[in-house]
Amino acid sequence: MRNKLKKILLIVLVITLSRCSKSELEVAHKLYIENCVICHSIDGSQKIGPSLKEIYGRNAELIDGTIITRDDSYLRNSIIYPEKHIVKDSRGAMISYQNILSSYEIELLIKYIKNNLEK
Repeated sequence: MRNKLKKILLIVLVITLSRCSKSELEVAHKLYIENCVICHSIDGSQKIGPSLKEIYGRNAELIDGTIITRDDSYLRNSIIYPEKHIVKDSRGAMISYQNILSSYEIELLIKYIKNNLEK
């Protein structure tokens, strides 16, 4: 019983932490505007890079034929190591934000992309 309760509390904590507070959402939106908007839309419109609308949790085929799920790990790697997982039929190469954005800012952007999925 105790282990079940711990697991439930952990799940609730993870769900709570994965959502953006209003202030985090504002900071994340500003980060998106400053770093991402030129190549990625959030409304489904096509730009150089894929739209971030409803991208989270969806599968993508890579140029080597591998199918990968666009989850936290994929997004983090795409921001830091954009050449690691190149999606088939992608239009361009993204720069690495490894020395541009902090780990915290990257996590905020990931939350922002997830939050955009829920709208």
